[in-house]
Amino acid sequence: MAVPTSRRAALARLIGWAALLVAHANEDTIRLRSGLRMPANGLGTCCRKTARGQPIIDATKEYLRVGGRLIDTAMAYRNHEEIGEALRASGVKREDVWITSKLASGTVNSYAKGLAAVDNILQEIGTTYLDLVLIHSPKMGKEKAIAVWKALIDARKAGKVRAIGVSNFNAGEINDLVEATGELPEVNQIQYHPWSSAAWHAAVAAWAGQGVVVTAYNSLGGARFSTNDLAGSAVARIARERGVSVNSVLLAWARAKGCAVIPGSSTPAHIAENLQTLEQLTPSEVSRIDASAAPDGWWSPRGPNKYGDDEARTPWRDAAPAKKRRRHHRMEH
Repeated sequence: MAVPTSRRAALARLIGWAALLVAHANEDTIRLRSGLRMPANGLGTCCRKTARGQPIIDATKEYLRVGGRLIDTAMAYRNHEEIGEALRASGVKREDVWITSKLASGTVNSYAKGLAAVDNILQEIGTTYLDLVLIHSPKMGKEKAIAVWKALIDARKAGKVRAIGVSNFNAGEINDLVEATGELPEVNQIQYHPWSSAAWHAAVAAWAGQGVVVTAYNSLGGARFSTNDLAGSAVARIARERGVSVNSVLLAWARAKGCAVIPGSSTPAHIAENLQTLEQLTPSEVSRIDASAAPDGWWSPRGPNKYGDDEARTPWRDAAPAKKRRRHHRMEH
């Protein structure tokens, strides 16, 4: 039976859009200090009910199918085996996919444990190398973090890791790693969005000048916050003006700041939407977002954990005894 002309035209448009999405997803990269090109728009696999088992396998396969090429995982997420299964089932070559993982700071707290953890991740995913490995948080304290950092340096020398970095570290903590080893992280993955505190904004700008790439998580408020609550905000107004989603504008804001992004979703439509390359925000639009007040509920129990100026300025504060820690210490996201 012949397909009606209107349906053939619609199908052609859909195929063309999908091809364009794949091309744009693959083109958007950030150059690391070493010269490696890291995809700028990844799939976050943390902190939701669908981040393990068959749902994360399906989400990862869909992300790869529509052109995504960076998968962000961690020991703490307990989904390495599913990520490996999805990659093998996707038909995408291993060398075409960037895999980032993170060492659990609560248990990987020595040089020997750092080396062993890298080997375990390789075995769980079923790969011979990782593109990027991060220390997940500074909560183990200065001396132990330095020991694990030395393990990552040696894992890179051994060819098991291509790039190394940290997550949830502030400027003072990074400086201590550099003073002890002479090695500056290539990436720092932190909670970052328009309403981060002034000290975190200043740190991100300073790291850009030093060649430390920031990967922003919680760009969309996290699993407990709905971006529907952004109605009436500067972000929502820009989204309406451009005819795109609020999520697209928030991700474009992070990209305008030079950050990589790792939004997480298990819904095919949202995965595709998050991967769409939004036309670059204008300086005026970025300034409007920068000057906007935090939306109601952003810092509520449903919103992201609030990392303020103290977390940005005080090194190793999370290594203090638990009873002395502030409620919003930097956790392993």
